[in-house]
Amino acid sequence: MDLHKQRNMATIDKSSPEFLQALKDVEEFFLLMQFRQNSFLQKGYAYYVEFKRNDTIVLYFYGPGEYNLEMIVTTAKRKFSFGDLLTIPIIATWVSNNKYIDKYEKSLKNSFLYYIEILKIALPIIE
Repeated sequence: MDLHKQRNMATIDKSSPEFLQALKDVEEFFLLMQFRQNSFLQKGYAYYVEFKRNDTIVLYFYGPGEYNLEMIVTTAKRKFSFGDLLTIPIIATWVSNNKYIDKYEKSLKNSFLYYIEILKIALPIIE
C-alpha cells in the first residue's frame, strides 16, 4: 500500500469514530432547538445526517475528499449552503466577528457547535 493510501486510511480510521462521537455530543443542542434527527446514512466513507424541525431540514455531510463538516439548510422557501448564508449581511457580520478557529487540532464537535451557533442566527431570518 502506498504512503498516500495509508494516510487516507488513517484519516478514515480516526475520523469515523470521532464523527459519531461528535454527533452524539451535540444531539442535545439540536433537541433544544426542537430539531429531531430525521435520517442517518453512511455511504462508503461519507456520512450524511439530517435534522428536521417543521419544514426546515439541516443536512450535515462529512467524508472524502477533505474530511470537513459541511452544512446545507433547506427551508420551505429555498436551500442554503454555507456560502448562501454568508450573503445575508447579519450572518456574514457574525461569521466575520466570530471566525472558526481550532486552536490545537481539527475537532468535529467544535465544527458542529460553530454551525449550531450560525443556525441560531440564521433560522429566524431564513425560515
